[in-house]
Amino acid sequence: MDTKPRIIPIGLVLAAVTISVVVQACGGSKTLIAYEGERRPADQVAIIDISNKSLYVMGIDSTVNRYAAFTERFIEVAPGSHTLTVNYKSWKGRSEEPIELPFTAAAGHTYQVKVSAGYNRWTAWIVDVVDGSVVAGSPN
Repeated sequence: MDTKPRIIPIGLVLAAVTISVVVQACGGSKTLIAYEGERRPADQVAIIDISNKSLYVMGIDSTVNRYAAFTERFIEVAPGSHTLTVNYKSWKGRSEEPIELPFTAAAGHTYQVKVSAGYNRWTAWIVDVVDGSVVAGSPN
């Protein structure tokens, strides 16, 4: 049995540390803050989960970009009325026009955006994770 300690080249150690720092700095929480001012406590905001792989969020409220999707997984909004603009893309196909989902966000609530596609059509809706109610759009 060999009991000699292994020597790891210093370059490899520095590279690993650098990659870790870059991933943490770039990756962050993947949350878009969609209100002005300082970041608020969780009980004073609503969280919208937009992590569905087939969902492309094109905008929130007046910030809409028809040619690029948000890269974040969550959107943090102030309580009140909001409109989410979404598109669909998967192996089944892609949408030609976005759907707008107007809803009222409550402080302390988390919402999940869901999508479904069928033959030549697709739909999107928003569910309140707290009670399971559909707050915008329709699953049918």
